[in-house]
Amino acid sequence: MKAVNTMAINLLRSNAFSKLPRAFFSILIFAILGLPGLPFFSASAQAAETTLNKALDLASDAREAARLHIPVLVLYSLPGCPYCESIRRSHLMPMQAASEKNTPRRAIIRQVDLKSSLSMIDFAGQRVSHGQFAQAQNIKFAPVVAFYGKDETPLTDPLMGAMLPDFYSQYLDDALATATLKLIPPNSAK
Repeated sequence: MKAVNTMAINLLRSNAFSKLPRAFFSILIFAILGLPGLPFFSASAQAAETTLNKALDLASDAREAARLHIPVLVLYSLPGCPYCESIRRSHLMPMQAASEKNTPRRAIIRQVDLKSSLSMIDFAGQRVSHGQFAQAQNIKFAPVVAFYGKDETPLTDPLMGAMLPDFYSQYLDDALATATLKLIPPNSAK
């Protein structure tokens, strides 16, 4: 690599290219120095996209959530969406991992991909695609985090977009608490 660098510097110092536009030099330097490492760099710089448990049977999930008095939390996502990835990685994956351990579950967490043709069962027990379900819920962009009870009725306003990243945990906790309070049976409050 040192020989390539020396060759590029010597080439630029020579007068051979003095009549070419300055932009040509930038392209030439990039071609000589940048291209060989570019595929390796881009592959290592991009982390694999994470995913939550895909929504496959929301009717069954809703019955289980009702039994546990917790909401069904649905992340509406798009492939390649950096904001969706941030919410998954920083907030929902840790919550899902905690629920798989011995900590009490706070929600049943599922992911619906807006453009996907993946088949699922909606809250009413009907077979639809992820895309059809998102459209029926009037979800037009991602990310959206919505909270549902035993049916399709939202328990609280959805979290739309990435909002302020520094405060997203608080937004999520507040919405989850509001949704959960609506599921507590009236006679269990003491």
